[in-house]
Amino acid sequence: MDILIGIFASLVASIIWWSCSQLYLIETRKKVNYKLMLLRKDNYAYQKYLTYQDYDLALNQAERMLDEIGEIFYSIKPLTYTRKKRKLINTLLSSLHINIARFQGYYKGYESEQEKQHCCSEAKRHLYVVGYEPNSNNTYPDPDKFESVSAVTIELLCALNLSHIRSIRYILKTAFCFNGNKTVDERKKLYCDLVDINAFSGSMSKFVANRFNITNDVLTQKQYLKIIDSMK
Repeated sequence: MDILIGIFASLVASIIWWSCSQLYLIETRKKVNYKLMLLRKDNYAYQKYLTYQDYDLALNQAERMLDEIGEIFYSIKPLTYTRKKRKLINTLLSSLHINIARFQGYYKGYESEQEKQHCCSEAKRHLYVVGYEPNSNNTYPDPDKFESVSAVTIELLCALNLSHIRSIRYILKTAFCFNGNKTVDERKKLYCDLVDINAFSGSMSKFVANRFNITNDVLTQKQYLKIIDSMK
């Protein structure tokens, strides 16, 4: 009987340990940080290929980045972050996934090389929108005047992932994710430019979101703006 009790106790302990490990893995943040480092490197190449209108290499980088975004999302356990931070991180990941995946869907109908150049131009114009201000004559401004959604998102994700004790408000206020020093009001505007509207909860039906977004465990636009507005 003592042997059976010992075996049963050991089995229960193993189940509890396994269950806890599925909720929270100590090394998760380190793994996420490493994957973000890889994503940053591939994003540098992606941005370069768009600038030089090398469609084939840009497409290859886009596919790599989409895989890496998925790996980051599926590395996160339910207790890796607080619920609020997890939803913010999921929102940023989903928005980045939407932006990069959009590259695969561009089509204008030009001849081969002209079509590839057009796709790269469109992708760059939709990528460099952080800080966007339209021209007075209603023409598209030079995208190089603005910051890249992917670059800013990756740096913000790194800051959120590596900070264990700082509040989200503090991280948003101090994260090194923009070019140069920014005031709080400037940061608020830039953060509003950062997230694609389709990444927010409720922006589309669950039927559609389940088929095109990597997760529905995200913030609503109202919740996101409330977090941004909390910066003082």
